[in-house]
This record gives sequence, C-alpha cells and structure tokens, in this order.
Amino acid sequence: MSVKTKGKTLKIAVSNDYAEGADTDYSKFFERFYRKDESHNIEKGGYGIGLSIAEGIVERYHGSLKADWKEGRIAFVCIFHMVRKKGGKKDGKLYEKV
Repeated sequence: MSVKTKGKTLKIAVSNDYAEGADTDYSKFFERFYRKDESHNIEKGGYGIGLSIAEGIVERYHGSLKADWKEGRIAFVCIFHMVRKKGGKKDGKLYEKV
C-alpha cells in the first residue's frame, strides 16, 4: 500500500501479485459478484462485491478508482482532488472535495 500527495491530489494505491493479469478486462472487476477465477466461490469465502463497494465510496467523494496491471502485479489506485473547506483552518489542513 502507498499513499502519496502532490499539491491537492491524494493518491492511494494497493497492489498484490497477480501473474495472470495480462489480457484481462479490469473494468469487470468492479461489477458486483464478478469472479474471474471460477475456483473462487462462496464456499471458499468472499462474495465478489468488495471492489464494487469501494468504487461506490470513492465515487461518492468524487474520486476515481481504477485497476492497473504491470509485470505480474495488480494495483488498485484511488485518486482524490481536494480543496480547503470553507471556514476551515487557514493552514489548509482540513480538506474536502468540491
């Protein structure tokens, strides 16, 4: 996991090994109950809704969430653009998305 800021942009990335990632349609990963690997089923645990929920939360705060694969690793990246709240601290430490 990594967290980076640049100006008023916050980037959060979570990555994991994923050797089978080439030629994969990552947009489907955010569909509820989608499972690329048929061996992952409810008996083995999980429901396939975690990324869909995460995407909904990120979108609620006007951010973006995407999946990216490179050299055997998959990364899920959230990006938020922030501004200082009206009436917030003058040092700019309180932020919200507009």
